[in-house]
Amino acid sequence: DSRHLLLDDCLSAVDAHTASWIYDNCITGPLMEGRTCILVSHNIALTLKNAELVVMLENGEVKDQGSPVDLLDKGILGEDELVKSSILSRAASMVSIANNKKNESLKFNTPLVKDTVKDNGKKESTVNTETSEDVDAGKLIEEEGKAEGVVALDVYKWYFQVFGGLKIVIFMLFLFLVTEFLTIGQAWWLRAWAASLPNSKAVSFIKALFTPKVVANTQLNSHVNAVALDMTVSGLTFKASSSDVSTMKTAAHSTKYYLVIYFLFGFSQSTFGIFKTFYTFLYGIYASRKIFQKLLHKVLRAKLRFFDTTPIGRIMNRFSKDIEATDQELTPYLHGATYTLIGCIATVMLITFITPQFISIAILVGVLYYFIGLFYMAGSRELKRLDSTTKSPIYQHFSETLVGVTTIRAFGDENRFLHENLQKIDENNRPFFYLWVANRWLSFRIDIIGALVVFGAGVFILADINNIDAGLAGISLTYAIAFTEDALWLVRFYSEVEMNMNSVERLKEYMDVEQEEYVAHDNKIIQTPPVEWPQDGKIEVNNLSLRYAPKLPRVIKNVSFTVDPRAKIGVVGRTGAGKSTIITALFRFLDAETGFITIQNMISLPLI
Repeated sequence: DSRHLLLDDCLSAVDAHTASWIYDNCITGPLMEGRTCILVSHNIALTLKNAELVVMLENGEVKDQGSPVDLLDKGILGEDELVKSSILSRAASMVSIANNKKNESLKFNTPLVKDTVKDNGKKESTVNTETSEDVDAGKLIEEEGKAEGVVALDVYKWYFQVFGGLKIVIFMLFLFLVTEFLTIGQAWWLRAWAASLPNSKAVSFIKALFTPKVVANTQLNSHVNAVALDMTVSGLTFKASSSDVSTMKTAAHSTKYYLVIYFLFGFSQSTFGIFKTFYTFLYGIYASRKIFQKLLHKVLRAKLRFFDTTPIGRIMNRFSKDIEATDQELTPYLHGATYTLIGCIATVMLITFITPQFISIAILVGVLYYFIGLFYMAGSRELKRLDSTTKSPIYQHFSETLVGVTTIRAFGDENRFLHENLQKIDENNRPFFYLWVANRWLSFRIDIIGALVVFGAGVFILADINNIDAGLAGISLTYAIAFTEDALWLVRFYSEVEMNMNSVERLKEYMDVEQEEYVAHDNKIIQTPPVEWPQDGKIEVNNLSLRYAPKLPRVIKNVSFTVDPRAKIGVVGRTGAGKSTIITALFRFLDAETGFITIQNMISLPLI
């Protein structure tokens, strides 16, 4: 119930996040309403924003006093940007309240504040932004990011550069195109072979089945332009061209001739197919290995701040699940998507060549497939991302449980940790389950559209039955039936490619991790100390300033001192004064913001 409180540096022994919470909820929270608080603190970036009066002490004497804005205008508070933003955000908030209540603005008409708050429409958002940034700045462990929408084109470009570059991609497309061309050529040659049979047997077989009436000129010679073979079957009339009838009488080549060429088509198609698959997986493994080496190189050379702010489970997820997806899943799905895409395009072109009217159906089918694939990938892509991000907490929780298993058993708290582990596994299984629901949704709609392709091909063949070749009609229907399956797998393979590219996207994020400076600005490796270094052990600290993070205030400010060789010294100071920070700076766990440290005349001792 005391109306006056005296707090002596109560925030120095806690971390930044805890200090921010104590200040916002206790020191300036509801508990302090109607009370006067005198707070002694070195954390001016946090505590000045709500202060009514500031008294600056230096060497046991009052250096200056006044409102935070007055001291800031005088330059007493230094040039720290966090201190400035903290004070100005408070000033902007108070000016906004004053304007709303039509009250006088007392001490906030200084030029510095006017420049900050002259845009009245943005004052509220500025205050809210600063508050949220202060809260985020106090957090040590950052939330794991998750990209949204389509995987960026830069991710694909980066992966294909690792895959081998433009030359390798063009070479692989060439193998795919040749393989598909030989597959179609094999079917086309089979049609030519069937048309060239010495068909006394074929004709007699058809006669026995359908008793057709053969109408032909009794004196065939080389000048006859056309001979028609009419066969009436169940009300339908089929016609064969004169070339077909002539091949029924005598075969131009033997069966061995057609069999050898058919074998060559099959052998060539198999050979190119083997090369296609072999090189796809070879370059896929090469790309995955290269990505792993890049990832390992970046993580091993990351600054210690990265390991402070990133849980070990998140790093393990990159090296396990994401690398596994790049190793085992991405390459097969990329191979399948490319093969089925070329197959679908070739099928549409082939059917359109045989029955040109099919182009209208092809356009309609293409539009329908596009929209179905668009809806499917919009959902499945995000589900895959959720599957990846919800896997990291499982690794993190399990590894932390292993480290503290003795403490957990000592307190008999096994059930709570087991429940948390199962809960995280359930959260990870939810997107996986709905991913398969989306697959069933896709399969049903692809089958319906595929039936439309077969229907369109059959209708146009029947509409032009008097002019179309029987072998070509068979090829058209065969490929139309196969088109349904190819289209289904195309959408699924492509969606799997994009979902697995999420892993590549997550791996690429670690390519931008801030690195230790192993290479100087002139691209020369930093000098390694000689074996006998240091001979004397002289340490010089010159104008050294340090931060733990860019958004946090300075811990060490413009410190300079010299330690003579073979001298034994002790560093004395209050809690939070920066004693351990000086030691970490000697080992270069923190990089200097200003100044430098030399040990035996060597600047910035490298960690090698």
